[in-house]
Amino acid sequence: MNECIGIGEGKQELVAFDGNRHYTFSNEEGLQALRQFLISKGSSFKVVFEPTSTYSRNLEELCIDLGIPFVSHQPSGHTSPS
Repeated sequence: MNECIGIGEGKQELVAFDGNRHYTFSNEEGLQALRQFLISKGSSFKVVFEPTSTYSRNLEELCIDLGIPFVSHQPSGHTSPS
């Protein structure tokens, strides 16, 4: 597993970068568009994001639901692998 998809979360949208291109998704309950995007990417990647209080909770739950490994990168430089 060498690929990472970085995702920045905000109140209204999530921005994903897969190493080639940026994608923007609505930060809505269920994250349906992001869910479909991640499913389309297959299974050889992990998601990396900076936890942003309540905004990242849905993303974390989505990764767990889909069985996608993720790393929540803390601003202090510590990481919390899952």
